Amino acid sequence: MHEKEPGIMTTPVQPLSLAQEARSLSLETQRATLRDRLQRRFEVWLDEALNPEAVPQGLAMDILAQLDAEAPDSPEVTGDEDLQSVCAALVGLTETARSQGVALDQLHQDLPAMQTLAATVSAMLDSLAEDRKTQAEDRKQQEQRHYIEARRQVLQGVLGAVMGMRDRLREGLTEAQAQLDVMTRAAEEPAPRKRWWQMSSKTPPSLDTTPGYAGLEALIKANQLALTGIDHALTQWHVELIEAVGQPLNTATMKVVDQVPHGELAEGTVLKVLRAGYAWNGTLCRPAEVCVVHAPMTS
Repeated sequence: MHEKEPGIMTTPVQPLSLAQEARSLSLETQRATLRDRLQRRFEVWLDEALNPEAVPQGLAMDILAQLDAEAPDSPEVTGDEDLQSVCAALVGLTETARSQGVALDQLHQDLPAMQTLAATVSAMLDSLAEDRKTQAEDRKQQEQRHYIEARRQVLQGVLGAVMGMRDRLREGLTEAQAQLDVMTRAAEEPAPRKRWWQMSSKTPPSLDTTPGYAGLEALIKANQLALTGIDHALTQWHVELIEAVGQPLNTATMKVVDQVPHGELAEGTVLKVLRAGYAWNGTLCRPAEVCVVHAPMTS
């Protein structure tokens, strides 16, 4: 060993880096050195690759022997085949990545058109749903109108029959009342002077015991009760009778079938209802047939 001289300071020699060492050598020496290093590294890697795998702990040797006996013989795989497989896999991955890139670019190009199409389809579906809703409401309203119209026609037919019955009852009641008034006036007139052969007869019968008077009076009461019941039923069915007697002529609800002169009432005043008219729920079903006053003709 060399001893350091006292009083002289020495600097430690620093090792050169691989790059500095490579630049200090010639080109041939650099190639030889690089080849030796690569060869040594490859030998180390090859030794590690060919080193048999250690048996896992706890695994019996007979089990391994049985697995080796059952395993099929496979051809020995060399490093070249592994490298070729890796290269083929890399080529396949590269092609797949390129195809996916092309597909992604195409998707980016088609995406605006697809968004527009989706918005158009959504608008069409909303419009279709709105149209179906409107059609359902229109169909429901139409069904309600048909139901109301059918109900009105049926009820109008029933009301026509009931009104016809009421008219006949009213006519019969008017006729019976007129006959009863005639009998009453006849009974109130002074009786003629009795002859001598009538002196021995008993007291003449009163009006209440006159044949036909009691029956006629009972018939009038029965007709009045029936007419009251019919009017009550018509009121419950929202049927309104057209009041016309004593009122001016209304051509919207009345129909003139007769005219008579009258000196005290104004022209067009309704004197008599020949056939009753009625309205149902505010809708005119039958106009009233009336007799009105007309001005007398002047010569």
